[in-house]
Amino acid sequence: MAQLNPDFHAEIKDRIAKARDAIKIVETVQKLQAFVLDEKVDGQLVCMSKEQLKAAEILLRKSMPDLKVVEVTGAEGKDLIPEAPSEAEIGRRIAFALAQGLKAQEKVERPTKDAQQPTGSGASSG
Repeated sequence: MAQLNPDFHAEIKDRIAKARDAIKIVETVQKLQAFVLDEKVDGQLVCMSKEQLKAAEILLRKSMPDLKVVEVTGAEGKDLIPEAPSEAEIGRRIAFALAQGLKAQEKVERPTKDAQQPTGSGASSG
């Protein structure tokens, strides 16, 4: 008779345990909802002791994320998305970019002009 792979067997056990835990969580949530909303389950109102409520709270905290309000801000508490720049700031940025482009163009053109001019270092005889 063929024997099951031990890893496969352990994986199946793990999946079954996770499914049982999920079922317990669902049952706990349903019981809490019935308790809070004064709903009847099997014809009776759900009653829970303080200890049961605390245990349910602990279980839910470990199994479900807390839906807390989180404020997301940028560095030093500033807005995450900065305000749009003013027209003056946009003009300043454009002028800066144009000036940088002009400087870069002059650097590219300057070596070709210098190469065309005679240097004068060996042209005279003494």
